Amino acid sequence: MPYPKLEAIGAKELDALEKELSSVEFPSLLEQFQTKFAPRRKLDLFFLDLAGVERAEAEKFLDLLYDTLAKELLRLKGVMGGG
Repeated sequence: MPYPKLEAIGAKELDALEKELSSVEFPSLLEQFQTKFAPRRKLDLFFLDLAGVERAEAEKFLDLLYDTLAKELLRLKGVMGGG
């Protein structure tokens, strides 16, 4: 299945993002979501943009998503005896 928006921006931006983030050490998912880790957010915003989501909507969505995922990971950690 072709991805017209990806083709429109070209692989160049995707390659640049990969090069930029490849040297970044990502913390645990829990920490990424709790701190709204900037490289994670940049990556997520890139793909939401490809999906056609407006920037302001994507920002709000990620805030809600990260908060929800952090809470759920903490809950699961507690259930599994890890915290």
